[in-house]
Amino acid sequence: MSLPLDEFWAIAVRERLVTEAIALDAVEAALARGWSAEQTAREHTALDPATIGIIQALQQPRDQVPGYELLSHLGHGGMGVVYQARQLAFDRTVALKTILVGPDANPIALQRFEQEAQTIGRLIHPHLVTAYDFSRAGGRYALAMEFLDGLDAERWRETRVPSELVVWCLIRQAVAGLAHAAAAGVIHRDIKPSNLLLVPPPVGFSMPSGVPLLKVADFGLALLQDAAVQSPRLTNENTTLGSPLYMAPEQLKGSRVDHRADIYAVGATAYYLLAGQSPFDGLTMSQIYGQKLYGEPTPLETLRADLTQESMTLVAWLMTREAEERPGDYEAILRQIDDVLPKLPPERDHWVDANPLTAGAMPAESPLDRYSQTQVVAIPGQAARSVIPSRAFQSVPELVETIAPPCPAGNPETAEVPTAPQRFRLHRWIMGGVLMASVAFVLVAILWPPKSQPVVAVRNWQPTGWIVDCYNGRNLAGWKVERGTWIPGVKDGEGAPILAGSSGAISYSLLRPGVGSVVPLYGFRLVFLVDPRRTEAVELQWALNSEEVRKSARRYVVRLSPGRLLIGTRDAFHGPLVVTTATRDVPRGDQQRYEIKLEQHEGNAWVFLNGEEVGVCPAPSYVQTPEFFLATETANGTSRDEPAWFSDIVLEELGPPLK
Repeated sequence: MSLPLDEFWAIAVRERLVTEAIALDAVEAALARGWSAEQTAREHTALDPATIGIIQALQQPRDQVPGYELLSHLGHGGMGVVYQARQLAFDRTVALKTILVGPDANPIALQRFEQEAQTIGRLIHPHLVTAYDFSRAGGRYALAMEFLDGLDAERWRETRVPSELVVWCLIRQAVAGLAHAAAAGVIHRDIKPSNLLLVPPPVGFSMPSGVPLLKVADFGLALLQDAAVQSPRLTNENTTLGSPLYMAPEQLKGSRVDHRADIYAVGATAYYLLAGQSPFDGLTMSQIYGQKLYGEPTPLETLRADLTQESMTLVAWLMTREAEERPGDYEAILRQIDDVLPKLPPERDHWVDANPLTAGAMPAESPLDRYSQTQVVAIPGQAARSVIPSRAFQSVPELVETIAPPCPAGNPETAEVPTAPQRFRLHRWIMGGVLMASVAFVLVAILWPPKSQPVVAVRNWQPTGWIVDCYNGRNLAGWKVERGTWIPGVKDGEGAPILAGSSGAISYSLLRPGVGSVVPLYGFRLVFLVDPRRTEAVELQWALNSEEVRKSARRYVVRLSPGRLLIGTRDAFHGPLVVTTATRDVPRGDQQRYEIKLEQHEGNAWVFLNGEEVGVCPAPSYVQTPEFFLATETANGTSRDEPAWFSDIVLEELGPPLK
């Protein structure tokens, strides 16, 4: 009989920080070892200190920030935590953004947080997130903002192919909000889709059909231009801050910027909403720098054939490389959008889903109808996030019926059925054929089962002769920075070049060149050295199931934290770690290097630490777009925040033994 959960673990399960099975196992471990809930969380489930602090704060919801009651955890990042809270004086729900204050707090993070509060506190506009209150009490800073139900524009775009009309209606709202900020002397400096929050318009607020209300969020990097009220600069000159995929070229150079940097980012965001991918998508950091300074993004017409010339011309104008050639002010952009809108076809949005088998056209409706319970939050140190409840769809049949409704009665040639772009129609035909082939394969397997017994997987695959040094010691060629700071070419104590990574992740494809294409590595050996330095943990993640669900796909994880190595899975990059295979006590000291080796053979993967086998875990035999991640997790705003060192990263293909 399972033991009941105590308050600590009940909150952890409610907030989806751990699964119920993990919580029950932790309660049993605590009773057996006499541990407290905090010690069990740290030692048994490998929860990080920030997550443990969140649970403890929710145990005493009225004792954290005076005047507020914490209701739930919305997200957390390197700079703090965002809670859904109730402001007691007005009995209203707010998003409460908090950051701890103390001797270990990062002073730059505190300054940016306070600057953000001062910045948005002076801005009142329908298309900007509204600040309610800012306080310094209880050992933390707290910023109360309006609580929004909806999606950020990045997640919103993943569910549909919006019409040009809807895209420019959204961009117009962002431009109007930024114009108000610019008039107050504020430059945002980090405009991107995930910082544009979409919510249903309030009653009586006139909006075009199918267009949500947009609010610009996350002014954490904002710069005040008015010299009389300008806050102290929080970075040195020539320091790059922001999101490189959407930043203006002058920001990449570290030059001083004005409102035209935000205009470039608006154009890059429009590019994403129209094309479904960011400008220079898929390039490494060094390639992004080179293309932004000397090249051009992929032409929009090659990514979406149904776009009008008006849209492509407007995007190109906003994204002009030289700031002097972009629009001089926001009013010029508003006039141009107003001129373009009447010329755009009034098509309805086309809806898509992460599952390509259910992709198709969808009747026009409010873009946020399905997500009325979704919370959008701006997380300190991260992009705004959206949390979609699992009850959004109850079943696969319901999902299919909703996304691909039956054809209306009558003549199919004249019935008014939404027409998707040609590439989506072709995609559905291809995937339909794949589905029928898959069904046939399953039927064959059921009706004609193999006579022989299953073969037990063994570690017998052999090197094929293809091998590559993933890190050349000079730059990030072949790598893609996902988040955080990654610096190549740093010298260790012996003068050897290492890759330094802090608070983020970097990825490398598990592909090799083939005849006219690239070939996935179904079997491989990956070896690297890592010096965790004083980080909280380093991780190796691999085996993502498909590019379309890359951000939320299950992945296998090898986690090296102080004194311990764990093997398990996560359902997302920051999802709870479920220990599935093995744990190993590891001696840990400063400046100590470890060799981690991963070998994936047929359906199974072996993990080695310093040459000794730690455990074996199942791995998919086929991955659509294989890649591996190296990730680091640094202490939350403390003096221990320093990068981990990686070196000698070698990838080798393995294949079945020759007969």
